[in-house]
Amino acid sequence: MTNLLVLGSKPDPVLPECSQIDAVACANASAWSARSAGLPVPRFTVISAVLGAGTVRDNSGKRQANRIALETLRGLSSDEVWYLPRPPAEGSLPRRLIREAKRWRMSAWHLRWALRRAGYHYGRFRAPSYDYFTQLLQRETGDDPDAAAAVAIKQPSTGVFATLLGLADPAWDRVVLAGISFELTHAYAENPAIAALGTTRSKHAETDTTVLSALGRQHPGRLVTSEPLVAECCGLPLVAGEG
Repeated sequence: MTNLLVLGSKPDPVLPECSQIDAVACANASAWSARSAGLPVPRFTVISAVLGAGTVRDNSGKRQANRIALETLRGLSSDEVWYLPRPPAEGSLPRRLIREAKRWRMSAWHLRWALRRAGYHYGRFRAPSYDYFTQLLQRETGDDPDAAAAVAIKQPSTGVFATLLGLADPAWDRVVLAGISFELTHAYAENPAIAALGTTRSKHAETDTTVLSALGRQHPGRLVTSEPLVAECCGLPLVAGEG
């Protein structure tokens, strides 16, 4: 059985036993946790477009958090990077064009520049449209209506999109989730967005739990977790952790 570990960046991840890890996939700066745990270089990493906005130095919590994530990537690497774009702008054509123009720091080319500047190394860079990811989500959840309703309110986290890519690849018999807690905390640094928002709870939490629950129903026994919290919240099978 081939096992893909999808690792998030939450503190103190509960990792599965070494025999249950054949390859690693990461989200944003969670490769820091992978290296700290002595895991292999990620087979692929999904990086959100918003990290590109971290090149702007200001005092907003989100920008600071993105800048810290970029700095954390220094010296890290991944075999492949998947660029996760922002959802398309809505409204009239002029309004959409203006909004997209303002998002230039979140473009694929700017993120590639930011990653090179940060000293992050990778092989192939994939930059599909946002529709690619939404269609992938619909297919892998079996067009689950609850998942669709949740995504219409708030998009899933980058870690969930990494999970989707793992499930979509028949090379993996099982996808194991770890380092996920539905909070804004990170293992590599204190997240300044927590103070700015006044809460540790991620805005993606409700969507993530709904989508992961749907994925678990659609892929029974293939999507599992070593995190007791994720197993409880999403109804996924719990596999034994190290120790």
